[in-house]
Amino acid sequence: MGSYVYIVNKENKLETRQVEISYTTKKMLIIKKISLKNGDKVVVSPVRKLRNGMDVIPKEVNNPVLKQEN
Repeated sequence: MGSYVYIVNKENKLETRQVEISYTTKKMLIIKKISLKNGDKVVVSPVRKLRNGMDVIPKEVNNPVLKQEN
């Protein structure tokens, strides 16, 4: 399937979204902007037990990269 992330949709269910990776390290993953839509809620927690279509209760967290830009 290639590289993908989980997105929380409007019904609070998980969907997979294929992404194109620009750069990666052990601590950071840079995804090309064209892979995601404005407003997408990307899952940043461990994903081992997550499955496509699973109901979730999202908790929004601040983007640490955006903090560095300000």
